[in-house]
Amino acid sequence: MCESDPDEFPTLPISKKQKPCSSGGGLLQHFIKLFSVLLIYWNTLVDVVMFLITIFVLDDTKTPLKGPLGVGSTPRRIVHRTVSLEDVKLVKNAMNATINDVMVGVTQAALSRYLNRKYGKNKKDGGVAEGNSNLPKNIRLRATSFVNLRPYLGNEGVAEKKKSSSNVRLGNLIGYVLFPFTIALREDALDYVRSAKATGKRKKASLEAIYTYFMAKTFLKLFGTKVR
Repeated sequence: MCESDPDEFPTLPISKKQKPCSSGGGLLQHFIKLFSVLLIYWNTLVDVVMFLITIFVLDDTKTPLKGPLGVGSTPRRIVHRTVSLEDVKLVKNAMNATINDVMVGVTQAALSRYLNRKYGKNKKDGGVAEGNSNLPKNIRLRATSFVNLRPYLGNEGVAEKKKSSSNVRLGNLIGYVLFPFTIALREDALDYVRSAKATGKRKKASLEAIYTYFMAKTFLKLFGTKVR
């Protein structure tokens, strides 16, 4: 077994070589490219506006998952379970998705069933029974997903790239996006993965992470890091 060298730079993923685009396609190809660019800017505008509204007025729905003020200082209980990576890859390949899509789908399913049981316990008609939906409509539940904004360095390692260019900066370069969870009971468990895949695809067609990074950076410059 090889031992790692603590003095070496970390190994980063190698960017895939993009296939050169053909010059054919004519007007239709240019229209598709223009539509894709406009879609990205529209999605970015919507996401940034929603982010700002969330900061000031828009809260998530009050559910058993959301504790009162001061809940951060109370004891917590964590339930964990080990899943097979091969099973995750099997679902990923079958649905042409990513591992993140599958894991987000699993999380959505777990949260939906947990909340359904919680709401069912408050009903006197046995709503907690299997198959009964006790969930309120239109539950708003979101998570913060961190996004690495640093581009891949390609085939060169960190050390070689730093020697060849003085513009390489080390350190964190992270933005974040608001990722909405779909809370609902599904007859087909794979629907949770389909929903996560669609949401992930929508978030990838947006520059929200870049804007949130610069917003956070500007905030720190104006107000500093001290919290009073």
